[in-house]
Amino acid sequence: SAEKVRLQLQEESHVFSTTVETLKSKPGVLERKFSQQWEGDVDDDDGSIFINKDGSTFDIVLNLLRGYPMPTHLSVHEEESLESDLQYFGLVDQFEGPKPVIDSEILKGLT
Repeated sequence: SAEKVRLQLQEESHVFSTTVETLKSKPGVLERKFSQQWEGDVDDDDGSIFINKDGSTFDIVLNLLRGYPMPTHLSVHEEESLESDLQYFGLVDQFEGPKPVIDSEILKGLT
């Protein structure tokens, strides 16, 4: 059975559960941290691990690590937050950034 871990990011409202194998699935900060004993903040009450990072796009990072495709319909703010998360976790080279969706009718109007 896969070892599960609970992550808490910056706010109480952003709590994620996943397996250590998922966090170690791509080279980067998470893979290095979870290949060893975690030396960060561990909650004594529930054993969750605190990561001082905004959790607003971490669900996308986790889904990418789980093998899901890069989402294509993100707001500019979400794209910037996701890019920041991928840089923070050392995963930029592992995943291509979101591609803007361009309507073919708009393209016709530009020609």
